[in-house]
Amino acid sequence: VLKLLALGVQDIECFDFVESPPLEAIALAVKNLRQLGALKGEKGEWQLTPLGWQLVKLGVDPRLGRIVLEGLARGLGREGLTIAGLLSCSGSIFFRAGTDEEKARSDCLKIRFCHMYGDLFTLLSVYQDDRIGDLKTNCSEG
Repeated sequence: VLKLLALGVQDIECFDFVESPPLEAIALAVKNLRQLGALKGEKGEWQLTPLGWQLVKLGVDPRLGRIVLEGLARGLGREGLTIAGLLSCSGSIFFRAGTDEEKARSDCLKIRFCHMYGDLFTLLSVYQDDRIGDLKTNCSEG
C-alpha cells in the first residue's frame, strides 16, 4: 500500500491487482500506516508524510522501518537495526526442546533476559548476550 501511494495511486481499493487482497486487509494497512505517522489525509486524498517517504526509500516492512528510523533519530541506530532484524526473523528466538524438566529449566533461564521495558528490549538483551558468548551454551548450562 505504501509503495502504491508513493507511485500516486489514490484509490487503492480499486487498483487492478493481479490477486486483490481483501478490502479489510487494505483498510488495516492504511490504518497501520496512519498510526505509524507515514500517511495523512482521507480516502482518495492520501498523502505520504516525510516519514512515509523515508519508509518508501527503505523498502522494508513499514513497522520495521519505523523502528530503524526512530533508533537513528535517537542516536540508537545500531539498536534499532538489531531489533528490526530480530523481528524480521520468523518464529521465536526462544526454542524449547527436551523433557518437561528441561523445558521448565529453559523457561527459568530465559527469565534473565527479560527486560522491564518489554519484549523489544528483551530481544536486544538476547542479541547482546549472544555476541559475547554462545547463546546455546548460556541457555543450556546457565
